[in-house]
Amino acid sequence: MSDTVVRFLGGCPAAHATLRRRIAAIDHQHTAAGHPRPGESAAVGAAIGRRVILAHPAPPGMTDHVAVAMRGLPSHGCTRGMFGRRDLLVLSQLAGVPLRIWRP
Repeated sequence: MSDTVVRFLGGCPAAHATLRRRIAAIDHQHTAAGHPRPGESAAVGAAIGRRVILAHPAPPGMTDHVAVAMRGLPSHGCTRGMFGRRDLLVLSQLAGVPLRIWRP
């Protein structure tokens, strides 16, 4: 089903906002009919330029290393805290490690 939506999006080029609205309308109709939403698939997300992060478990031992790195990032102060909190969020998402392990 999602490959049909991908072909539709490729055959009807439009602005990014228009593509998002089209996908929202398609998802709405699928939900109303009791079908899964094709807009949530990785293929449709990639077709509109959405960054697709595939969920994968963290390798054994990586959680501990990431937790140590996260504890070393600054979380307070004007610019240091702002960038440190940003880095915490990015690191936790990319490594697949929940942010709650950072909290003391």
